[in-house]
Amino acid sequence: MTTNDFVNWYDLWNEPEFEQTYLAWPLIPAERVCALNGEAKAGKSLIVLEAAACIASGRNFLGRPTFQGTVLYLDFENHPRVDVRPRLKDMGFGPDELTNLQFASYPNLPAFDTPAATDELNKLLDKVQPVLVIVDTISRIVEGEENSNDTWNKLFKYSETLMKRRGVAWLRLDHTGKTDTKGARGGSAKSGTADLSWKFTERKSGIYSVKAEFQRMPLELTEFELNRLTTPYLHHSLVLKQTTEITNRVEAAIQLLEENGYPHDLTQEKTGKVLREVLKFPIGGTPLAEVCQKRRGSQPLNRLPKNPKTQYESQFTQNENFKGKSDSEYPPIDEYEMSDAEYKYYYPEG
Repeated sequence: MTTNDFVNWYDLWNEPEFEQTYLAWPLIPAERVCALNGEAKAGKSLIVLEAAACIASGRNFLGRPTFQGTVLYLDFENHPRVDVRPRLKDMGFGPDELTNLQFASYPNLPAFDTPAATDELNKLLDKVQPVLVIVDTISRIVEGEENSNDTWNKLFKYSETLMKRRGVAWLRLDHTGKTDTKGARGGSAKSGTADLSWKFTERKSGIYSVKAEFQRMPLELTEFELNRLTTPYLHHSLVLKQTTEITNRVEAAIQLLEENGYPHDLTQEKTGKVLREVLKFPIGGTPLAEVCQKRRGSQPLNRLPKNPKTQYESQFTQNENFKGKSDSEYPPIDEYEMSDAEYKYYYPEG
């Protein structure tokens, strides 16, 4: 441990407010340690391979934009020629789109629950510079007893802590036990060391349920369903009812902002802060971006203030939305137009 390990409070306070972003919404948040657990042959590897290729190529995932970047995929389950290439071809990907997908099949690495893993993974991160590391499956690359909490605590100590320090997302795939209702095989620490643990279940042919078993972070969706489609190419989509839920949430956030008189030109960061901290409406990621986009594309209803300019400026400064502005920043009384919410604020009787 060195002095560099201590937090500099002044630097921290000067950093922008944290907003959770996603590499592939809603499955893979950025800079988080995540787990995806499900029965063997349920389809976990296929959905994760699609997400990885979409992130690497910049293609949309589940109809939403991805954060494009390099993905390091450590595969201990699937053969490149026999399994991986046919799947990627069915998804419509070609070699020219996959240069940022650094795929290692059955790599020769030290067990991830041992001290040697830290140095080896550090070297890989330096060389590849990924935004995401995927391990399929994690039980293939630990040497400790799977049912021992000590194994998974060591995994976190020697491998996953490194990812958190370097701001790299980590997704480990794993199999559930013989009884699916018991979750992933192994001790309780297996899920407890992750920021987010998903349970992946095939409900019926081509329909999959994804549910958060454990989370230490706010989620826009704690449960959703996926539909596997084969035309015009192999891909997954959100089941319609989930899309409707997201749309309703976006509209509810817009209505809340309008009712409280917040300007349409707020930045995404400020809009998120207002919704979460002031209006107590948790939202982020793609839905928050949609809120801002829709509000900027629409204009509030207009009315001119009727009170004298001095009284207008006095009342204007009482509005929390506009505190801290200098006199020169107030819009002239003959130019300023008010929304319905602002009109009600200034003229509660009228």
